[in-house]
Amino acid sequence: MGYTNEQIKLIASIVYKLANPHSENQKKVKSMVELLQGLGINVTKSGMINDEISGYVTKSEIDDKPEIVVNSSHGNFRRRFTMAHELGHLILHFKWKPFGLLDDNHGINIAYRKDIESYSFLQRTEEAEANKFAAELLMPEDKFLELMDLKDDQELSEYFGVSELAIRIRKKSIKKTRGTNLQ
Repeated sequence: MGYTNEQIKLIASIVYKLANPHSENQKKVKSMVELLQGLGINVTKSGMINDEISGYVTKSEIDDKPEIVVNSSHGNFRRRFTMAHELGHLILHFKWKPFGLLDDNHGINIAYRKDIESYSFLQRTEEAEANKFAAELLMPEDKFLELMDLKDDQELSEYFGVSELAIRIRKKSIKKTRGTNLQ
């Protein structure tokens, strides 16, 4: 199907508001684990057989809820982005609705970052959409633009709880979509 940037932004905002009903504006996600658990998603850290796997979505064997499994050997910022990315897949591509169960049609789908060149067009599109969702959820555009000129990349990284690479990619993405001059 494919989503526009505006649709992804709106969906991320709705998810944020579902998880933070008393917040007037989307600011930043303090805890991805709490956000996910608040939406009815189990979260597990696990050692992976391959470090190229950051995480995946599966169905919990205990209660049929979605379960996001993240690589325990990755750093906190990486795991946060991975959790947001996998939430993007759940909502955008699995058509899962918050607080719902995961049906048997959704098996484990693990994508290896190093193999992206061999992905189909649909797979690359879905990975890009999940990344955009994660970026919008963790670094909401309005808040990002507000702070961008006040903080350097390291300070933005600490504030939003993402890597400096994620900050640079977010700047580049906003510059591309808005056509603005960003440092």
